[in-house]
Amino acid sequence: MIELTDEQLQVINHPDGAHAKVLSVAGSGKTTTMAYRIKHLLEEKQIGPRQIQVLMFNNLAKDQFVEKLSDAGMLQRQMPPVNTFHSYAYGLINGEGFLQWFGYNEELAHLELVRATSQARKKLGLDENAIDVDDAKQAIGLWKGALIAPSQAGYASYNGDAYVEVYKTFERARLKSNAITFDDFVPLAITMLNNDSRLRRQKTDGLKYIIVDEYQDVNLGQQMLIEILAGSGADLMVIGDDDQTIYEWRGARSDYILGEFQNTFANKPHRTYNLTHSFRFGYDIAQSSYNVILHNSNRLIKPVVSNDPASDSQVTLITDKDRPGDSANRQLAEEILGLVKNKGVKPPDIRVLARTYAQLDSFSTELYDQGDSLQGDRARSIL
Repeated sequence: MIELTDEQLQVINHPDGAHAKVLSVAGSGKTTTMAYRIKHLLEEKQIGPRQIQVLMFNNLAKDQFVEKLSDAGMLQRQMPPVNTFHSYAYGLINGEGFLQWFGYNEELAHLELVRATSQARKKLGLDENAIDVDDAKQAIGLWKGALIAPSQAGYASYNGDAYVEVYKTFERARLKSNAITFDDFVPLAITMLNNDSRLRRQKTDGLKYIIVDEYQDVNLGQQMLIEILAGSGADLMVIGDDDQTIYEWRGARSDYILGEFQNTFANKPHRTYNLTHSFRFGYDIAQSSYNVILHNSNRLIKPVVSNDPASDSQVTLITDKDRPGDSANRQLAEEILGLVKNKGVKPPDIRVLARTYAQLDSFSTELYDQGDSLQGDRARSIL
């Protein structure tokens, strides 16, 4: 039987009739906690698996969570539905007769986007380099993730009107072909649930518990999907850490976990739990990371504590203030090689953080040049 902390047990035994926000620092065992929360609901509360819906951020997290459920002693038939936002949405729209512009057919979407880019350039009288296709793809993904239609789109950047024109042209072609891309899954699912009351009742009636992982990284579309599924009946538990919001460039909005959660889901009382004990590192790393993140003024205050303060951990700070860049890189490479060769530290147990990619790039060259013991994937696992 796994030994759970008092903080984890509080989350697992969260009472019925209230929403919950769980603030989980890095390495604090949130996946294990969620698995045992579900085990508690199934075994102690006698809840049926289909009365629970788990939403994860990506496929890797979903697979790891299913593995944790298995480790907790649950058979496949006992597990509740565990989906990514996109797989849940696709389960609603699958079989609707759409032409697929994703997966193996993603090239179809790319070709149409290139066409739309070319047409937009010609229409606006722009040269060939005025619109970047990859930038256009990212902009369209952001607009769709935020549920922004082409007629409402805006792009506050150089040639912003051109990217809006690409979006309009691309969407006309997509709709004419009755096609869908990966970015259309969640918006289309929301439309279907809002327009089909029978489907909405089918998906929400009887749903008592919703658990959402990595809540700090949800975008507007994902938030709207959660709101629809929660309705007025389900108890909602969201897990995340505002200090780990790294996908704002992809539309993630930390506002939801910072404060809007309580305002949006105001139909029930709220409880906030903290998972502050990290099993991933020792005292030095825990304290150093806490000292750094304290400089962020827009955050929820919570400690970062090593669950085992005696666990070996070391933080080395190397700057080029007193040394030219090459000298600093050389010292850092020597430090890492010494840990691996002399102390038996495995490369995946070492992390190098730098302010810019260029710094890491020059350092990796120095690391490769200093010896043949750290080559290929072993060296890349450090960066």
